[in-house]
Amino acid sequence: MSLQAFISFLDENPEIASKVAACPTFDDVAIIANQNGFDVAGAELTKHAAESTAELSDEALEAVAGGSWTSTPSGDAKATTATIGISASVTSAIIVK
Repeated sequence: MSLQAFISFLDENPEIASKVAACPTFDDVAIIANQNGFDVAGAELTKHAAESTAELSDEALEAVAGGSWTSTPSGDAKATTATIGISASVTSAIIVK
């Protein structure tokens, strides 16, 4: 089965998705995929992750860039720091749709 099928499988199986989240490498994720009947390689997961995360949304880009500038109701401007849960975990990389 395909990578997209594996991603759908993870959506439907949170216990396996948790195991995937704990994997330190894409090769480890591929092992779990293979154990569940999916023909997925670590290199394929790496390529998918790179393609899926190559472009950030404007909102994510602002958060990563260190924050935003807002105005308070009184008209005073203040800088606010935005944070985003950017993780190096495998799950966040491969479950991007």
